[in-house]
Amino acid sequence: MKKRKTSHKRSVILISTIVLTMIIVLGSHSISLLEQREFLMEQEEELMLQIQQQEIRRQEILELEEFIGTPEHVRIVAEEELDLVNPDAIIFRPVD
Repeated sequence: MKKRKTSHKRSVILISTIVLTMIIVLGSHSISLLEQREFLMEQEEELMLQIQQQEIRRQEILELEEFIGTPEHVRIVAEEELDLVNPDAIIFRPVD
C-alpha cells in the first residue's frame, strides 16, 4: 500500500512538472508571437504609407504623360531649353 502511495505521488509530481513546463514554454512562445505581431503591424503601416505615396506619384506621372506632347509642353521646352521664341513674339534688344 505504501509503495502504491509513493508511486502515485511521483506520478502526480511528474505530471504537474510536465504541465508546468508546458505552461512556461507556451507562455514564452505566446509572448514571442505577440512581439512578432507588433513588429508586423508596424511594418504593415509603413508599407501602407509607401503604397499611398506611390499612388500619388503614379497620379503625377499620369498627369505628366498627358501633358507631354501637348502644344503647351512643346512651347515650354522650346523656350526654356532651346532658347526659341514664338514667331509672333516681339523681342527687345538692349541698345549699345
